[in-house]
This record gives sequence, structure tokens and C-alpha cells, in this order.
Amino acid sequence: MKATTLLLFLTLAIPPSLFFLVNSQSLISSSVSSTVTHIAVSANGVFVSTATQVYRFSSTLQQLGDPLGSIGGTVNGLACTIDGEWCVVCTDAGGVTCSVLDGSNLEAPANRTVTNSGTATSLVVFTAPGGDGNSFYTGSYVNARILYHQYGFAGSTQSRATNPVHQQTFSFNRVFVSGFFASGYAYYFVNDPPTSGVNRRLRIIRVCNDSAAADGFNNQYELTLGCDDKESFFNPTLLGVSVINEETLLIVIRTSSVDICSYSLSEINSLMDAAYQSCVVNGTGNKNIYWQSPVLCSAGSSQLSGSICSISDSRGSTPAPAVGVSSSFTPSPLFTNSTVLNELTAFLGLSIDGIDFNYFAFTLNNNNYTAKYHLVNGTSLAFVSEVTSISSVTSLSWSQGSEYVYGISGSNFVLDLSYECVYGTVTRTATVNNDNTVTCNNNPVLTIEGGRGTQNVSLSIRQVYNGRKYTIETNATANLTVILYDCPTLARGCSSCLAQRIGTGFSCSWCNSNAQCRDISNCSDASPVISTGNCPLPIISDFNPKAGPPRGGTTIIIDGTNLGTQRSDIESIMIGTRNCIIDKYEPGARIKCTVVPDTRDKIDRNVTITIRVTRSNDSVTASSTTQYQFITPIIQSVSPTYGPFSGGTKIRVQGTNFDIGNKEMTKVIMRESSSRIKRNTCPNINCTIMSITNTEIYCVSGNINASDCMRNVVVSVNGALFSNTSISYQYRPDPTFNSTSTMNIIPAGGIQLVFTGANLNSVQSPTITITDSRLAPSSIESCVINDTDTMLICIAPNVSNVTDSSYYGTRIVYMLMLDGAESPNYMNADLRLTLQPNPIFTGIDVNSRSISVNDGQINNIFIAGMNIRSVSLSEITIMLGDDSCSIRTSSDTEINCIPPNKPSGTTLALRVRVGRNLVFPPNGYTGPEWTLVYTSTGTRSTSIGAIVGGSIAANVFIAVFLVAIPLITIIFILKKKLKEKKERNIPTVTDEVIPMSTNLVYQSNISQDFTRRQLNSTQNSSSSIRLYDEIQHVAGNQHEQELESDNDDNDANQNNERFFNQVNQEDYEENGRYMYIDSLVMDEDNL
Repeated sequence: MKATTLLLFLTLAIPPSLFFLVNSQSLISSSVSSTVTHIAVSANGVFVSTATQVYRFSSTLQQLGDPLGSIGGTVNGLACTIDGEWCVVCTDAGGVTCSVLDGSNLEAPANRTVTNSGTATSLVVFTAPGGDGNSFYTGSYVNARILYHQYGFAGSTQSRATNPVHQQTFSFNRVFVSGFFASGYAYYFVNDPPTSGVNRRLRIIRVCNDSAAADGFNNQYELTLGCDDKESFFNPTLLGVSVINEETLLIVIRTSSVDICSYSLSEINSLMDAAYQSCVVNGTGNKNIYWQSPVLCSAGSSQLSGSICSISDSRGSTPAPAVGVSSSFTPSPLFTNSTVLNELTAFLGLSIDGIDFNYFAFTLNNNNYTAKYHLVNGTSLAFVSEVTSISSVTSLSWSQGSEYVYGISGSNFVLDLSYECVYGTVTRTATVNNDNTVTCNNNPVLTIEGGRGTQNVSLSIRQVYNGRKYTIETNATANLTVILYDCPTLARGCSSCLAQRIGTGFSCSWCNSNAQCRDISNCSDASPVISTGNCPLPIISDFNPKAGPPRGGTTIIIDGTNLGTQRSDIESIMIGTRNCIIDKYEPGARIKCTVVPDTRDKIDRNVTITIRVTRSNDSVTASSTTQYQFITPIIQSVSPTYGPFSGGTKIRVQGTNFDIGNKEMTKVIMRESSSRIKRNTCPNINCTIMSITNTEIYCVSGNINASDCMRNVVVSVNGALFSNTSISYQYRPDPTFNSTSTMNIIPAGGIQLVFTGANLNSVQSPTITITDSRLAPSSIESCVINDTDTMLICIAPNVSNVTDSSYYGTRIVYMLMLDGAESPNYMNADLRLTLQPNPIFTGIDVNSRSISVNDGQINNIFIAGMNIRSVSLSEITIMLGDDSCSIRTSSDTEINCIPPNKPSGTTLALRVRVGRNLVFPPNGYTGPEWTLVYTSTGTRSTSIGAIVGGSIAANVFIAVFLVAIPLITIIFILKKKLKEKKERNIPTVTDEVIPMSTNLVYQSNISQDFTRRQLNSTQNSSSSIRLYDEIQHVAGNQHEQELESDNDDNDANQNNERFFNQVNQEDYEENGRYMYIDSLVMDEDNL
């Protein structure tokens, strides 16, 4: 059918920086059966006319009521006030007749006659505020006269018109094409014929908004409009006029091409005011009115009076109703896209929230577009977005306060229009009703994500227009959301189901046929239950906790079904004879209440829980099948019974019935019990609970200031206090530390660390760990306190790996964990621990693996290694078989010990343990270096080994004997010389330091071993021998180990040292190696 379609476009204003979010969308359309000739937009709706009818639509183009069809004549003008309260429609019935319409119902309460005779060849009508209310203006050309009229709307017949005598044109056919009101003036666009030739010109006419009825519109000012350096448009067709913010005038003109030009309305007014001053006031120049014969501006302004908007001209023959501007106004074009301009069909400019937009309708490659642009500073355009339509848009309209832009599109087509509701990403069909409401057809039923009972989802309405989908925007301040609900998930019982109906708009009902909560539209019962009086009886299915103290205060959660629909339905809750006050209510399903406290109640007993429920037609009671227990907690023991002032002690409270009531509210309190007066100076201290069972509570004590208070341990259950007065807890002063007797620590740990201090007995289970950030986390090792509470003995923790050897010899960070008491300051010089490398043992020296048992004498054995001085000798245990090997001397690379006396032929395995964690050989390895063999040189044997061994022993003995005689002689000579210098101050050997770098390594050969053993055997028989080893460690610390000492003869020390230096030097010159002992001191008696 032949139809005209109205299109609605969104006018959402978004700041320019967010333009990419904006879409100009063809949103809604509606059709009328005939061609639309005029459209008027208001904030209250849209009015359109065909040739003989006027229609009223809602802002979203839903037709409202029947069209007005009794107008008479052909409609040639339509306008409405901004608020849509009044409209005017002009027809050619009986000349030119304009009818005032009530915008609410299209009734015509009054007519305004423009002319009684003659047909207007052109007419424009528009509305403007003025006089006692809104008014409308007309401009027409009738019977060779240019006529301007102003009429009021409601309650007034006020009008104002030109004097036809003054406006006679003598066949000057002025065509009125558009009009608007701005800045207190009414403006008309006219298309004037030429004074000669065939080219018509576009002019703008300004008249004052003056309500003086007889002024005859004596205030007309005219201006020819040009553009792009052209003084005027020739034979123009006006495609659109828009005024933005009463300042920017935009016109679209089609001549040989299409131009969009932007004019400043204030500049236009300035040109017209200047013409008034020059011609009317000063009387100079020509009036520049083209529809009159050339008329000079008459001198002698005394014949003129009044302001620019109220001129009274008494000159009868040459009145001054109009003045023209001598030069045309020619700004630059605004838009130069020829592709769009040449196919332009409609244009509109507007401003929303201070942001200016332009709409362009055009046809390109058989596609019809409406594009939206942002007008920047009134001079340039930035593209925003575009939409398409089935047929070309021939008109675009908008009014201040309207949410939408409206277009007119007409063609022969069948309208394909439908609507959709979009829930998030789920789409359902929709229907738009005549009352401008939308009905969403939710079939199939929507599903809720995650199995929840409700879900908030965004909702949008989408128009499907000839296959294209457009989202309808709204003026809501926030995005539209709806609540999806699922009755079966929301409720499992009848009363909780009906509770969903209260204050929600949900249509849940109870379906007895399947014992489910369903939407009433989805319940197959003939009479779904919507009243609690028809629900099953209430039931208590469970409650927690199951027990609490008789004194009350316990909060109980009761679960059940049909426990009312709202809190006021619960008349009472009784725990036996005790009231339970409701704290929280979940309709029909759960009640949380607290037993009213009663300090007098101390009786343990079992009771029944009862709930009285009010329903729509009666009251019923539900009783628990399991009884609630009132029972009393009992404290039997507390351990430990002391801890430091700083707290942090883990305390174990033993007894019964600790897990009753609300365990999260159970507390352990250290409370002074001797007197109430003393509690002011001995405040209660909380013990933070770590775990609770029926028979045990573990908690961590809080800290206090220094105090000698003795405190009872009190267990609080739901505010009721329980204690055992025979059990107390004592806060003791925090431990303090002043020194450690062990200065070194090794990565393997396991050695003893001894700290001395005071108040060490305030911590029951102290531990130690390494917290140095350079190292991997260490183990945590226990410590013990001696009987005098002044010594703390700890096992050194082990560190899994030391990645940088530079850490050795440096101070290490450690922590003594003393409950909440502070760890010693590891920076204190007396409490430092220095990291040293692990000792390593490589086995028995090759010359010590076999020892002779002749004459009952047992020689020392030498065990090689490294880093031996990293630990105290007391940490080293040497075992030969099941017997110990008594340590005699040591250096950093060797240790010697006296093996047990065993018969010849005995073989013993060597094991060396350092502290608790190091054992050598590792992994139970056995080999010749870890085996000691007992032999006898007097035993005859046919074995080659025995013969060879005997020969070597004999040779060694002879060699030693030959060396010993001259050595003894030398010793006596040296001793005599030393006595002569006895007064000399010679430092003792203990003051000497031999750096590690200069220590000479013992050679593993028979001669050295023999010499060493001979010396050792001599020393063993003497009680006055001092033997020292000195070595410099990594950090420069010097360690001195005194093995035996009972003589302090400095002379002998010096003498012996020189003697052995000389022997060593001779041995080196003869054999190429040193036989070096760090120092050997002997007194003169032994020599």
C-alpha cells in the first residue's frame, strides 16, 4: 500500500571524547495511510498531517486516538508549542484559516482567520513565546501582498498583522519557505523573485516579537544570504533550516549543487541594526527593498518615533515598514563532502546538553542513510555514526526537550516491523502496546545462571525493522534491569514459598500435586496454595548447637519447614521454659534466636524446643524431636601453669563439655581471683583460642605489664563463666640473656649452644631457629633449662644448604622462640653466633691404621680431616668398634686419640660423630682408612706382610735411636744458654699466632709418623707437658685448644720451640718436607 513512515532517531548527547560509544539509530517507526505533508515535534509527542487529517503520536510513535478529520480544506501548515500543549493547523478553507488545537486531544477550540479571501501561494507557520502566553506566527503571500500575522493561543484573540497597503508587491511573488523564533525575534526564510532576469534569491526577514496590535509590523529588516563567496543563491531550494542555541544558523540549499552554510545569528542582527540606524534613524541611503520601487531613506527622522521594535511612521506616502541590508551575508560552507551533499535529502541541527549535532539524510548506491555528526565550535563536523532505512528520509524534525529526532520516509513497501526483549544476551519476542508499554513474551522460560533463585539482568528493547535490529534507548538515569526468579529454587516449603510473594512482585505459589513451589502460571493444580492456612503444619527438622550452659546466652539456629512467611508470624520460641529471642528470620525455613540469660540457673537438664506459629486462619505449634541439653563445662587441669609477661604461651585446658554453645563465642580468660580490689591493678587477660574439643581447649596467652598477679583460668561460654579455683596460672618475668659459651655454629647443626641469663624458667618449651635471610629456612630445635634457671641449652638448627662460602666466618641471624618474649639480640657481641663450615673426617692416617701391642703400650692414632676447629672437641666422639677413642690433641686438619687396648689380631671399625647430625664415614661406608688393625712385632709369621712389617719397624727404631742421642745433647746445650737469658721477657706460646696460610701440612710418610709417635709416647708419660695447636679461621678468629697443662715455664717453652724449629729445618733440608708440630713445651725435669 502507499504509506508514509515516521522514523525515530536517538538524540543521546555524549562528550566528544566518547563519540565512539554513540549510535544514531533508527529506533521505532510507524505508518499512516496517506502521504505526510507536515510534522510538528514537541516534548509531549509528535503531530503529523496529511492533506486532510492530523494525527497524534506518542514520543515513541504509538498512535494516540483517532486522527482529526474535520479540518476543512487542505492542510498547508502545522506547528506546536514546545511543551505540546497547543498546536495550530492552517488550511486553505475559506481563504487562509488557522485552527488552534488542544495538544492533548486534537480538539479545535478556536479558529484564527488569516485572510477571508484569496488562496496563499505560500505559507509558513511556527510558534513562539509572547504576550500573555504562547503565540504563533504566519507568513504568507496572498493576493500580491506580503502578510505577517501573530496570534495568541489559549484565552486570547490577540492578533497583529501587517498593513496590506504597505505590503503590496505589484506581482512580486515572494515564496515563504520556513520560519523560526530566536532571541526575541521572529525570522522568515523567503525565496524572492529577481527584479530582472530569472534567478530567485534567498533572503531572511526579521520582525520583532511585539504584541502591540496596531503596529502593522513596521519593523521588518531583510538580508540577502549568500555562501562561499557567492553574494546570493540563484534559484535555491531550501532543504533544511536549524538554529542551534539561538546563535548558530544552519541552512542547506540546493542550487546547481548542495551547500551547507553556517551563519552567526548575532552577526545577522548586527547588520540589520546597522541598516535601521542608517536608513530609519539617519535617513540616508536606499531602503533596499526589492519588492518595492527604489525608495530613498527619507531624511527628517522627526516623522519617525519609537525604538527599533516599535517604529511609528507618519509619512503616508512613503511608509517605512521594511528596510533591507545593502550587502549580502556570505560565510564559508560548513560541509564539503560532495558525495553526501549531492545526494542529500534532509538536514537537521540541534544541541543536547551543550553538545551540538547535525543529522544528514542522503541516498547513496541505492542505500538510504541518516548520519550523525558532532558540530565542533560551529565551524567543523566530526562523524559519529549512521543508520540505514528502507526508503529515503525527506524530512528531519526535533524540538527542545524531545528525546528523539523524527524523520519522514515514504515509499511503496510492506512494513516489516517487530520488537524483541533482550535479557543480557538472551532474546525473546516482544509486543509494543497502544499505551506505549512493551510486553515481553518469555517463552521458552528463561534460565538463571549458577542454579540461583534470582538473577539481576540488564534489559533492552530492540526493534527489528525490515531485518535490521536497533536497540531502543530510554531516558532512564540508569540501565534497565529486571530480576529473574525461580520459585522452586527460592523455596522448598509452603510458607517459604508464599513468603516470596511479599513485597517482591513474584507470583510463587505452592503446588500440592508435586509438593513444589512454582510460579502460579506454571502450577497445574486447580487451586494453587497462596494462603498459609492451607500449608502443611510447621516442622522443626534440626537445630544447632545441641547444648549450652544453663545460665543461657546461647544463640540457636533452628531449621524447619512452614515456619511462617514473615517474622511477625512467630508468636514464641521456647527452649524448655526459657524464652529464645529472635535475632534473624528466614521466611518459613530458618530462625536464629538467643536464649535469655539467667545467672541463677545452674541445673543441667534436657528440654524440648517449641515454636508457636500464626497462620492466616489459626495458630499451630511445632516441637523438636531431639532435646536440647543444658550442661555445665568443668575445668580439670591447665598446663603449663606459668609463662612470660609477654605472653605467647600455648596453654592446654583439660576438662569436659567445652564444645557446647556457640564455640565462636567461647573465651578463655586469665582473671585475678584473690580480691575484687586487686582486679583493678591485675586486669583480665584473654587467651586466644586455637582449637576446642569436648575435653580440651588450646589457647595462646596474652601479654601483660610487669605484675605479680596470680590468675585463675576462666572459660566463658556464651557469657557464662566457669573456673576451678584450685588451678592458677602465673605470669613470670621475661627471660634475659647475657652470653653464650658457644660462639660457632655449623650448617649441619646438631651441636650444643649454651646461653646464660636470668628468668629462663618462665618459658616451658623454648626453641631456636636460624632466620638469616641469606640462608634457606632452618629446622626448629628444642632447648632445655638447667636446674638453676640460668642456663639455656639448645641443639643448633641445621641449614639445608649454604650457597656462598663467603658466609663462613660471618655473624648469623638466629631467633630463640620464647613464647611471646623477645629473642636475644644476635648483634650483641656476647651473644653472637658465627657460621663455620662443617667438619669433615677422611679416615685414619695411612701410618696409623696398624698399631703394635708389644709391651702393653698403645700408640695414638691420627685421623685426618678439615675444618675440625669449627666445633668444640666436646662435640666430637670417636668410636673404635664399641669402645671410645680418647681424644688427645687436634688441629684444623687432624685429630689424634688413644685407642682401647686390644689383643693382636683385633680389627676395629672407626666411627666419628660430630654433634647430633654428622657421622663419618657417611652411609656406613667401610674401607681401610676406616679400619684399625692391632698387631704384635714379636709374633712370628710366615706371611710376607709380617716380615716386611718387622723389618720396617726395626729400621725405624734404629733410625730414631740414632737421631735421639744428638737431639738430647743439643737440648741440654740449648737449655744452658736459655738459663743465661732467663731475665729476657719472652712471650708464651699462647700469645703466638700462626696464620692458616703459613701452617705446614704434615707429610704422610713413615719417618714423620714414627717421629711423631715417639714424641707422643714420651709426652704421655709426663704430667708436665703442654701441647697447643693454633690456627686462624676464615673470619680471623683465633682458636686455641689446651689439651693438658700444669707448667708455665716460659724459658722451656721458648727453648723447645727453637729446638723443634731447628729439627724441622734439618728434616726439610734432608728429606724435602717438614715434620711440623705447632708448638711443643716440656719442662726441664722431663728433659
